[in-house]
Amino acid sequence: MNKKLFPKIICLALLLSGCNDTTKNDSAAEKQKPDANQPDTLICSALVEKQLILSDSIIALPKIKLSNKAIEQKINAHFTVENISGYSLQEVKEQKEKFKQDSLPFGLTDLTFDVNYNKDCLLSLTFAIGTCGAYPSSYSTYYNFDLTTGDSITNEKLLRPDKINELVQYCDKILQQRISDAKKQDNCDDMITEQLEGKKFTKESLANFFITEDDFVFVYFFGFPHVILGAEPDGQIKISKAEMKKYLRE
Repeated sequence: MNKKLFPKIICLALLLSGCNDTTKNDSAAEKQKPDANQPDTLICSALVEKQLILSDSIIALPKIKLSNKAIEQKINAHFTVENISGYSLQEVKEQKEKFKQDSLPFGLTDLTFDVNYNKDCLLSLTFAIGTCGAYPSSYSTYYNFDLTTGDSITNEKLLRPDKINELVQYCDKILQQRISDAKKQDNCDDMITEQLEGKKFTKESLANFFITEDDFVFVYFFGFPHVILGAEPDGQIKISKAEMKKYLRE
């Protein structure tokens, strides 16, 4: 067996089997926090802290803590303002100074994150990014990590090559049904119909995903303009972990 794949196989086995001897806590916040003295030894999870950027409560990044400091540093290296949002820290500083002068929001307005999954040696995060130009806009991006190596978990590493087309077809079937339903809505005008034309779930669409307690969630970006954003169909396609087994590498 390829030694490089061994840690990932262990992670997936733990994820799908639910083999976890940890007692469930009453609150979701407690579930995300391992023992402070042994942050990842027992349940293979990370301690995730909120780090404010420029002392701004609406611009924050995660800072994880692991007993293995090399892996900790490797993962934390991903979490910079520029890497997540595309704006440099200097640009954000200038935007904040400009806002103090004219009270007009511009550029990066907010950056927050949620922990979707943090155990079984897997960490899955969603970043919500808000920007403002002619109109305010928001979007999300997703990061998944193997806590045993610090490597990003990509769809290429997760999925069986011989099952990718089958998974794409499955997701596209769901997507096309949602598009069909959207076209039947009373508010569906020519502009909305035009935006829906040609939309199709592809192999490239598999790159955007996150993991929760029960599901793998693939996210399709429709890209509707701001003026009709409210008419955009749901782009999140949830597949239970039990159903996903047949698509995953062994």
